[in-house]
Amino acid sequence: MRPDNQHVFQEPSALLAKLPGMAYRCRNEPGWPIEFVSGGVLPLTGYTPEDFLCGAVSYESLMQAEDRAMVWDSVQEAVAAGQAFQVTYRIVARDGRLKWVWEQGSAVLDEAGRVVALEGFVTDITERRQAQEEVSRLNSELEERVRQRTAQLQAANAELEAFAYSLAHDIRSPLTSIDGFSQALAEYENQLDERAQHYLQRIRTGVRQMSELTDALLALAHLSRVDLREEPVDLAEAARVAIAQLREREGPRDLEASIPHRLWARGDPRLLGQVMANLVGNAWKFSSRKDKTVLRVGSFGGAHGETVYYVADEGAGFDMAHASRLFGAFQRLHATSEFEGTGIGLALVQKVVARHGGRIWAEAKPGEGATFYFTLE
Repeated sequence: MRPDNQHVFQEPSALLAKLPGMAYRCRNEPGWPIEFVSGGVLPLTGYTPEDFLCGAVSYESLMQAEDRAMVWDSVQEAVAAGQAFQVTYRIVARDGRLKWVWEQGSAVLDEAGRVVALEGFVTDITERRQAQEEVSRLNSELEERVRQRTAQLQAANAELEAFAYSLAHDIRSPLTSIDGFSQALAEYENQLDERAQHYLQRIRTGVRQMSELTDALLALAHLSRVDLREEPVDLAEAARVAIAQLREREGPRDLEASIPHRLWARGDPRLLGQVMANLVGNAWKFSSRKDKTVLRVGSFGGAHGETVYYVADEGAGFDMAHASRLFGAFQRLHATSEFEGTGIGLALVQKVVARHGGRIWAEAKPGEGATFYFTLE
């Protein structure tokens, strides 16, 4: 016998029969007693509409036990607010398969505004959910691989920096000995013929270059170990100090310098001072064959609201086709016969800027000069 308050199942239209899911009408009470359900319930649950309409099966009984309270609370909250509800949960089909479903519905009200039923639609989203979970799993695996790879690279970099530091430190000792003995030989310069004096000069030049190179290597390796301080730094004053030191070391020069009274940045004073010393030193060096050294230091607002600092000159410049090599260690765009240097300076600058969360780039034309731009955050 079918209870008098249950309806005989009738498919209301061919459209409902073709929907990939089930349409329903039920009472808003525990157990969700079904008053109407479409034929889509059979492929979704494995039960026929008659199974639900005669009370043989309760739709609530198909819900995963852990999800039942969540579904009830979500529906009641939406009904109380006079809103449609949407909820995702799990059901167990007749064959024991666990399925994810998505349900959307709303309350049916009588003329007095009382809730007399719920109507809605339930569709199978198991494949979509499994795909999402697979993507999530793959993303987690990828993140873990990236984390492991990053840790490996950090360890390799630390090992390489330690090796470079050790190598540069160990080279210093024999270099000091060679330099000392070559200075001792220089005292006998009057007893050496011209060729011997030339050889001695080449030894001393080579020792000086190797010493500069080991100092640069030590500085580069040390950069990763030093703790950054953060405080206001006047880059304009750092540029003026660099110019004064260059003039003291290399003598006076016809200089046209445009430097603001103050140029504030925030970061480590010693390291940012080194950045300005290297960039101003480069401008000075690569302008040495010009009648006048032109140097400009300043800043402007970037496209993303950041401050862009720059150091510009009108010196030798370089071909932008080789710009990708500019900040690599030991990379030089000019022969040592043209301009001396270790090839470490810009690598140091790039590393300092990167440690401050910024970036550095350059623009140049051969014979017309170069401009180096950098940010610090």
